[in-house]
Amino acid sequence: PCDIVFGKQDNSSGFTVDNDASVSPSLIADWASMPLADGQFKQGYWDPPYLGHIGKDGDVHYNRMDACLREIVRVVSKRVIILSPLIYPCPHGWRREAVIAITMGPNKIIRCLQSFARAYEQSGEINVNLLL
Repeated sequence: PCDIVFGKQDNSSGFTVDNDASVSPSLIADWASMPLADGQFKQGYWDPPYLGHIGKDGDVHYNRMDACLREIVRVVSKRVIILSPLIYPCPHGWRREAVIAITMGPNKIIRCLQSFARAYEQSGEINVNLLL
């Protein structure tokens, strides 16, 4: 079980972070800038928005979400699980554990459940300089 959830909070029973107060998260914050300590949570789950188009500057979805992923891997110490139609790049200092295609959800869009595990720890402390 994940002890922090970023984004969609369907049936989640832990600490939640979202900038949308209407979903009653535990913490109202932008995923790109959270007032949380490095490695404060062991496992995190992120369900980012599914942006089905290329951005106005020609960037792809995960480039727009890069700052969010950097911040999420900063506050999670062991494992991050992402549900998205895009395959996210593996953060530096982490290793990809799995990519599992699933088709549940709106419009039966093929999405991937991606799992990343921290590959580098030093004396139990996280070296945030190695992230991404």
